[in-house]
Amino acid sequence: MSDEPRLRLDEGQRLLDGGDPSGALTMLAPLTGHPDPELAGAAWLLIGTARYREDDEEGALAAWQSAANAGGSSAWIGWRSVAEQRVRNGDLEEAIAAYREADRRAPPHERGAIANRIAWLLKETGHDFAARRQFNRARGAYASYTGFVTFAIIGACVIAFLAD
Repeated sequence: MSDEPRLRLDEGQRLLDGGDPSGALTMLAPLTGHPDPELAGAAWLLIGTARYREDDEEGALAAWQSAANAGGSSAWIGWRSVAEQRVRNGDLEEAIAAYREADRRAPPHERGAIANRIAWLLKETGHDFAARRQFNRARGAYASYTGFVTFAIIGACVIAFLAD
């Protein structure tokens, strides 16, 4: 297999980092139809970023949606980017759905941050109980420990009250 697609992807990233989003778009466009979902997804993610930098928010949203649909290990980043754009557009219910898809595909170390974003959006849309559940999920292992120090302080306060 040729290294040409990977080099093209790296060059597109370099152009984007160098402040040339239109050059990056030209470089990355042929990779969007690549049979490898990893390469195609990465190209769509970069195209979305390039379009966003050119103030083409609808084009960026479409590119990120394509990255999410391409599959591969970076599909969760596509879903997260879709959700972020939906929040900027004010489509909070659609943003929640996109964040849920990102959460489903994300690596474990990213799930807490995504759960926290879902919780805030649920709170904004009036789903308080579901928001609380998501906030607890976002805390992860911290929410599962028993608060021995808290119980000790409460006990000390009760003893001091009774002694008084």
